[in-house]
Amino acid sequence: MVAPRSACWAWTFDGIPLVTADGRWPYRSIVQTEVLRAVRVDARRLRSAFDGNAAVRTALLAAAHLVTVQIAEGLASAAWQRVQARLARWLLMYRDRLRSDRIPATHEFLALMIGAQRTGITLALHELEGAGMIVASRGLIVVRDAAELARVADGGYGIAEAEQARLL
Repeated sequence: MVAPRSACWAWTFDGIPLVTADGRWPYRSIVQTEVLRAVRVDARRLRSAFDGNAAVRTALLAAAHLVTVQIAEGLASAAWQRVQARLARWLLMYRDRLRSDRIPATHEFLALMIGAQRTGITLALHELEGAGMIVASRGLIVVRDAAELARVADGGYGIAEAEQARLL
């Protein structure tokens, strides 16, 4: 089973200040996948397109809004959810962006992405695999039951995705 082929924005956080402030972002962003490509756009050209084209402005503000919702959902998930729920949420989000059930990720990378210890990731992966939701091997996770993963995510998955569907 493959994720739906709907529009999928993967705008990094450092794009937000280009449309909401002075263009400076105090953090470093990375794109870590061999499946998606990153495109770097000159800040002056993007700002010029933003200022001079209502459709571009609307699209970029929608993207900034979506990233803000995703950040808020991530903070809520990190504050209130167990590792297994946070992992299920992250796997579903990454699956959406890759548009594939095959997710290349190591335990170490997953631990970094959801703010958990590697041992907790290993345990959560074993639980999800034992329940038939995923198949995990070295550096690869295959989603077998996305609906059940969404249930395990316990409300942590779906709000940002619904906003994306509404705006795009």
